Amino acid sequence: MEKAFTSFLLTSLLLHYVMASSAMTKTNITTDQLALFTLKSQIISDPFHFLDESWSFAMSVCHWVEVTCGSHHQRVKSLNLNFNSIEGQIPKVIGNLRELKLRGNNLIGSIPLSLSNASRLETLDISYNSLQGNIPEEISNLHNMKVLSIQDNQLTGIIPQEIENLVNLVELAMEKNHITGSVPISIFNISLLQILSAWENNLSGFLPREISSLIELEELRLAFNSFGGSLPMEIFNISGLRVIDLTNNNLSGSLPPNRGIDKPYFLL
Repeated sequence: MEKAFTSFLLTSLLLHYVMASSAMTKTNITTDQLALFTLKSQIISDPFHFLDESWSFAMSVCHWVEVTCGSHHQRVKSLNLNFNSIEGQIPKVIGNLRELKLRGNNLIGSIPLSLSNASRLETLDISYNSLQGNIPEEISNLHNMKVLSIQDNQLTGIIPQEIENLVNLVELAMEKNHITGSVPISIFNISLLQILSAWENNLSGFLPREISSLIELEELRLAFNSFGGSLPMEIFNISGLRVIDLTNNNLSGSLPPNRGIDKPYFLL
């Protein structure tokens, strides 16, 4: 109990300090360092001891393991803790990060609403964990986001309409969750999107013809859902589309004529 209270107190103090520092006009590397210590305080198990042995105030944060700093401004820009078997929760404050990669761990809890304050974030990979709860609509505030990878968790609820605000998004991967409802038409306003992957969820409804607005789309993977109705032929107007996987839905229709066999279409 005493250890848990001490951890809670440390987290609260660090969170207060980091948020106060972030509100200042001038921020520095100390802000980033404290943000990462906040993350460390949320980890309850670090079997490989990456954080225990190298994350210390005794050395520059730019020399911490799995931390990358920008060469010009010497601010923390990337944290890569993929496949380190760490257990804990996603921190509420992540500082100046442009990339947060926590793939393939044992993270629990939900996606924190405060993550939407990380305005510089370009890549968020929290896939292959045990996260629960909804996809928060506040995540749409991350206008610099290019890669959002949340697949293979236990997420529920719907895809928020506000996701269209992620105007720089190139890859959206949310397969193997328990997401329900339809794919919002607003998602087809993300003109830079190249990969849309939401297979093996509980999605339903129709695939609208507006999908052809995704002119940069290369991969569309919506298999193992409950989509119905006819397949919109407008999909095939997307010149760069090379993968369409719509298997195990309730769609009707067929391939348009004169389609070569070089494209892996799966429409059953």
